[in-house]
Amino acid sequence: MDAERPPEFHSDVARPARVYDAWLGGTHHFPADQEAAEPAAVDRA
Repeated sequence: MDAERPPEFHSDVARPARVYDAWLGGTHHFPADQEAAEPAAVDRA
């Protein structure tokens, strides 16, 4: 890995911290995170 290049960022891949933010009703998530959060929220209802 090149020390001068930051790791790639993919907003189309859900990440646990952002999915959790979506569950809490936060604003720091992307559509992929929201989509991943919805089925889990339905299962808990």
